[in-house]
Amino acid sequence: MKGEPPPQKQRTRARLSDVNAKPPRKPETPATGDLAESILAAWRTNHRVTIFLVRHLPTAVWNARVPGAPRKTIRMLAGHLHNSRCMWLKTLGRPYGVPVPSAVDRRKVSRRQLIAALNRSSRSIEALLRLGCRCGGEVPASPAYVWRNLPLDVGHLLTYFVAHEGYHRGQIVLAARQIGSRLPAAVTAGLWQLLGLSYILVFGAAMIQIIAQPSGVEGRAIRLSAVVAGLLACMGCATAGNTKDAASQILRLDAEWSQAAQGRDVDRVVSFWADDATVFPPGGPPVVGKRAIREFVAKSFQTPGFRISWKTTRVVVSRSGDFAYATGTNEVSFSGQNGRQVTVEGKAVTVWRREPEGVWKCVIDIWNDASPSSVGAPLNARSLRGAGASPRD
Repeated sequence: MKGEPPPQKQRTRARLSDVNAKPPRKPETPATGDLAESILAAWRTNHRVTIFLVRHLPTAVWNARVPGAPRKTIRMLAGHLHNSRCMWLKTLGRPYGVPVPSAVDRRKVSRRQLIAALNRSSRSIEALLRLGCRCGGEVPASPAYVWRNLPLDVGHLLTYFVAHEGYHRGQIVLAARQIGSRLPAAVTAGLWQLLGLSYILVFGAAMIQIIAQPSGVEGRAIRLSAVVAGLLACMGCATAGNTKDAASQILRLDAEWSQAAQGRDVDRVVSFWADDATVFPPGGPPVVGKRAIREFVAKSFQTPGFRISWKTTRVVVSRSGDFAYATGTNEVSFSGQNGRQVTVEGKAVTVWRREPEGVWKCVIDIWNDASPSSVGAPLNARSLRGAGASPRD
């Protein structure tokens, strides 16, 4: 008929209409706890990797210019990670009460300032993902989201956020290599130990399920369930490898810690405890907080004839990779009342926590003496022995 566009144009317009169509209003149906926790755990892992990289970038790399883009520095690439989060939070989260942190000045932000900003934006990203989980697995569309080129189900959002940050982390690592300041092996190895090859596959599995795109509300629920199943399966694979790596790291660093104690390095010894750690010495009150623990350690070092050694014999890391406990033995010597050297053997249990930046710290340290007759000795074995360890201190 005259005035109507050709069939090909009609089909093109129909496709564009489908793409630009407003998504149907979704009921606020809470998602299961397992779904929310799996999504949030995946995001936290990604955040830990980003923090780890920013924290361990050498100063020469931090201030360097990006090859091929002389107006950009690596500092600016790192700052973009936070600012990009803020952009998405402003677009999708602000209308629903999700806090939007302030952006950073990419040209001037310090490493410490950026880490603090990234921690704030990570908490807000978690709030955004929780919002989506509460609303049946999809973040409600906001008026500010005008281009609509990214589906708003939490599977798509999580995949995009992690892929975006992974791209820029790789860009930073490559730029460092191009300028002749290749990152230390401990840093690049740490990135993979935190993330794990299997963890990357989780997003490929999620995307394969999403591509099918069943229609309707029921179809979206099926896609979301498939994404979560992929997340759970692949996170389990990644965790199995990461827990073994973490245990090996802790055992290796146990020897370093012992050397610090033998050298009477108070600062180094105390650094293995978390700020909120608690030490439970036998026959005495709990020692709470790093300041009190430091005084406790310094006083122990002042004991005449003091010597200490220990060995952790077993480390068990949780499936989540965030906590671990360890058991071991120790031996401490000191001068007795008659001037003769006294040796006390002990046994201990400690609890470790992986901090947001990926560093292991001791949060609980408790021990007792192997022999009842030694109770009450000045340094009831292991008084300097925290069992938390920082794989990347």
